[in-house]
Amino acid sequence: MKISKTLFIAAILLIFLSLVTVGVKAVPYHTYYYNFWEEAVPSPPAYRPAAVITGRDLGIGNFATPRDIYVKDNLIYLLDSGNDRIIILDEKFELLEIIKQFENKGQPDSFNNPTGITVKNNLIYLADRGNNRVLIFNEEFELQRIIKSPQLTSDILAEDFNFRPTRVDADAFGRIYVIAAGVYEGIMSFDNEGLFQGFIGAPEVDPDVRDYFWRRILTEEQRGSLALFLPTEYSNLFVDDRGFIYATVSGGALQEEQAVRMLNPAGTDNLRRSGFHPPIGDIDFPDADEPFNIPLGRSVLVDIAVREMGIFSVLDRRRGRIFTYDMNGNLLYVFGGPGNSAGTFENATALSYLDDKLLVLDRSNHRLTLFEPDNYARKIHQAISLSETGKYEEAEKVWQEVIHLNNNFEHAYSSLAYIQYRRGEYDESLAFFRRGNNREGYSRAFEQQRPLQIKENFNLILVLLMLVIVTIILSWKFKILAKGKEVVLPTNLFFAFLKKIFYVFHLIFHPFGSFWDLKHEKRGSLPAAIFWLLMVNIIFVFNRQYTAFIFNERNLNQLNILREMASVLLPFFLFCIVNWSLTTFMEGKGTFKDIFIYSSYALSPFVLIMLPATIISYGLIFPEENFLYALYVLALLWPAMLIFTGTLVTHDYSLSGTFFNLISTIVGMGIILFLGLLFFNVIDLMIVFINDIYLELTLRI
Repeated sequence: MKISKTLFIAAILLIFLSLVTVGVKAVPYHTYYYNFWEEAVPSPPAYRPAAVITGRDLGIGNFATPRDIYVKDNLIYLLDSGNDRIIILDEKFELLEIIKQFENKGQPDSFNNPTGITVKNNLIYLADRGNNRVLIFNEEFELQRIIKSPQLTSDILAEDFNFRPTRVDADAFGRIYVIAAGVYEGIMSFDNEGLFQGFIGAPEVDPDVRDYFWRRILTEEQRGSLALFLPTEYSNLFVDDRGFIYATVSGGALQEEQAVRMLNPAGTDNLRRSGFHPPIGDIDFPDADEPFNIPLGRSVLVDIAVREMGIFSVLDRRRGRIFTYDMNGNLLYVFGGPGNSAGTFENATALSYLDDKLLVLDRSNHRLTLFEPDNYARKIHQAISLSETGKYEEAEKVWQEVIHLNNNFEHAYSSLAYIQYRRGEYDESLAFFRRGNNREGYSRAFEQQRPLQIKENFNLILVLLMLVIVTIILSWKFKILAKGKEVVLPTNLFFAFLKKIFYVFHLIFHPFGSFWDLKHEKRGSLPAAIFWLLMVNIIFVFNRQYTAFIFNERNLNQLNILREMASVLLPFFLFCIVNWSLTTFMEGKGTFKDIFIYSSYALSPFVLIMLPATIISYGLIFPEENFLYALYVLALLWPAMLIFTGTLVTHDYSLSGTFFNLISTIVGMGIILFLGLLFFNVIDLMIVFINDIYLELTLRI
């Protein structure tokens, strides 16, 4: 009995200790990643803050605006820019050395606001910005070479060029790459002797349309006073063992997906962007409507660090977050955030890997933060390593463990799907590709599986094909599809209703005479028009819901049928109302009922095309998508042509009059929508105002 009590107490203590441990290890930020639909999805902690190091902790006084950090052979080189010194630590953060001065040609010399440091080829490269130079030392900090402002031997550099290096790195061949303030042409390249070779990797410019407009209409003098369309400066760089230059661009007039680049020595961007979204940091970020204490705008990437297997992390200065991607550009996890607590940052400026740990430098908080990987990040790294080295069976087990930790991680499902695909298990791979929202991979697996499915369901396909042929023959025999002539049917309301419905099969091929008969011979009816409008709504929703996975990028969990139907009905009725209003003043011959009927009948090709197109989508793969999109275009253009013809015939307009009427209708619809949105916005503001007054009075009373 005593033993059982002891075991019970021990179990309670273990549970309590585990809860305390969880509380101690709780992180002050959210770990997440972005799914296919650009939604931030929570995930288990990837990295946890393990230590915070300040200059006072090292006994050397506070850091002053530290700007850069680099790790080589487990030695940490920290650039304390405000104090003009280099601090060298070991992996246990024990102080080894402080470098403030060095000998230059037998004379003492010192740094002036150094901003970038790198250790490569047994050499230490330093961007000494305040002294307008790059310094190169050996491991004993003996000066080897100084790179000063390049000689102006060509038109590449301006005559008043001021060399202010901010970041520096080098490759295995001794080529030196420098980012300099005020340089927009790209990264400056020097040979191993320090001679300037030119620029590489100029970011692509993405100027605003307004800039083009103003430059067209302004005079030569006015254009000269405008800012040039200059690419944005690079913010940081990292040269890997293969000689590729990973670089970040902190923002500006460039294509957003170019925020991270992987340049070869020729300057060509070879970064893979095969993920759901390019490596740009936050996809969904606060805007001006958010609270003011949240940093606004897209991520400002200021540093990049690369580890084995091509995994790289980028640092967002704006919100103090670290984004980690694999070699294909798939986002793995995001952690960190703004703040003053351990693991958050006010002004993060640099990061570097220490084995599998991460070091992040904050120049405003004057401290260095060490992050250690949690089990979740370790499993992801292990699975990627096993997959890249061809150990697929072992990788499969680890990816399963990752899914056990986070069953919403789509990249894990895609990785498992590729493993199944390589083994020829196409059914299993299709299921995993679907869970991973990987449509390209799904298409590749389906391409292999499709012949097998056709063979297994050949009899069913043959029966369906025969039914379609028989239906067409019977329809042709009864002249429903041909000329819409009178068919001898029982004289009751139901069959009369069917005749008016099936009249569209004649109308869509013979629009001019059919729209005349629709109005004057009463070949159509209001109930039949309502039927076709209802069918358009049903097929529209059916298409958006049931298009094959490969071609359907909608989040079906958020599909609202009423909202989808409203997106059809609202424009339709708005068109009818505005068109009727305009034709009243433009001597149109049609009534509102006529407009409603011919517009509904004109939409019938949408039903007749989109229904089979949706079904056909299940048998197609990505290379065949043009056929499907051709059907979609036909489903839109055919009704548009019929509406044009119906307007012309019903209102007895000329071609130019019809064109003017429809353009005016579209403009009128836009004006009404604008006024409607403005009205509801004013109402919303009034409700908020009244609610604020009510709360104020209630609190005061």
